[in-house]
Amino acid sequence: MVQYVTTGEVYMHWSRAMLSSLLVVGAVILGVTSFLMHMLELIAAQRDSLRTMRPPDRMRPARRTAS
Repeated sequence: MVQYVTTGEVYMHWSRAMLSSLLVVGAVILGVTSFLMHMLELIAAQRDSLRTMRPPDRMRPARRTAS
């Protein structure tokens, strides 16, 4: 990019540019995938904690504690 901007021409072989762009796209895909997997793990953990603390409803009445 710097060579093209400064001189208006590129002396590098096209395959090197393609390989570098492929590696950049691969790194972005891996980064986004790992971020999404982490978010899904957090959502699953949050849902598990909410299941244990579910408020009573008509089908499952609240238990009274003996005091």
